[in-house]
Amino acid sequence: MQLVDKDGVIVKLKQCGNGYAVLKDSNDFRSERYLLQNKAAEFLRPFKNPRGGYWRVTKCLRTCVASDVVVLRSPEVESCYYGNLMVCGSVWTCPICASKITQRRRLQLESILNLHSSVNGLMVMVTLTFSHTKNDNLVKLLGRGDQSTGLRRALNLFRNTRIYRRLLKSIGYVGLIRALEVTYSDRNGWHPHTHELFLLDGSVSIPEVIKLFKSSSLFRVWLSSCRKAGLGLPNKTYGINVVPAFDPSNYLQKFGYEQKWGVSNELTKQHLKKGRFKSLSPFDFLRLADENYKKYRTLFNEYANAFFGARQLFFSRGLLNLFNVENLSDEELAQDNFEDSSVLVRITKEEWAKILALPYDLRSDILREAEQGNYDFYSNFIKV
Repeated sequence: MQLVDKDGVIVKLKQCGNGYAVLKDSNDFRSERYLLQNKAAEFLRPFKNPRGGYWRVTKCLRTCVASDVVVLRSPEVESCYYGNLMVCGSVWTCPICASKITQRRRLQLESILNLHSSVNGLMVMVTLTFSHTKNDNLVKLLGRGDQSTGLRRALNLFRNTRIYRRLLKSIGYVGLIRALEVTYSDRNGWHPHTHELFLLDGSVSIPEVIKLFKSSSLFRVWLSSCRKAGLGLPNKTYGINVVPAFDPSNYLQKFGYEQKWGVSNELTKQHLKKGRFKSLSPFDFLRLADENYKKYRTLFNEYANAFFGARQLFFSRGLLNLFNVENLSDEELAQDNFEDSSVLVRITKEEWAKILALPYDLRSDILREAEQGNYDFYSNFIKV
């Protein structure tokens, strides 16, 4: 149960023995992530993933993988975190892992962009879109991993044309960072698209680069690629949108979104943002579940199946090595591994099972209380 105190801060009212404890979490974002993860697990638990297995988010930060569960803290970070629990590493379906992964991808991006800017490199952000309707199926729009249909097919066709390859040679192309994104609206349905950050050597001016991207010949190639992939035809004005992208000290003003939403955030955190103008992000389905449970569970499941196994962020070949950035998987980035961490709390497997069996989720509260020095907080809730 949630309440709002007189200061407008969300508090949680939870039963403790025969009474109730009012728990205020100073980290409301963390509390929300745990609540949303619970909803994602609830949505997906009855179903198999496309490979016929269980959805890992249903066991993320729940399943103990050692003799006990530990709460740790490192001087590197201000907050506590769990150890010895399974982590799903899903940037698409798990709000907790997505937050960790996108934050660390953002740091990787900022390292690349800062270094690229320091040698006078230039950047442009290109967004490729196509037309769609509320009746379109997301799996068909996005396409399968074999790139035989949908957006994946269209992008593959587009990038293998002579016109596109000549374009790369003519603009001083260094590398590409591509982010995959989807939004949804009741009016227009699913809207999968890409944001592509082109890193350029500076030999061609930004206005000239934009002019080349907006050429009629390149648009015709994109239109033809969409048609062959079975997609709706792109709009000539918005099908290929290209804008200058600045170093991380500056910000994009794009498509009516937040005024200070940096390039690195634009690429890594799109699906975490709360939707605007009646356009929803996938995690908005979790936030809105109480309004129309069946509708948003169906939409979230369709989304989870369509994006299963997809890469949220793609670096062109050799780009990470060029900028001396370690190539880590999403699951590796989702792990909290700090060598100098100290154990604040040890929770036995039996105690953890009792915690998970409670009719409310204590996981974020245990972390918050440990940060405040209350190390045996959870014991009050599992006494027989």
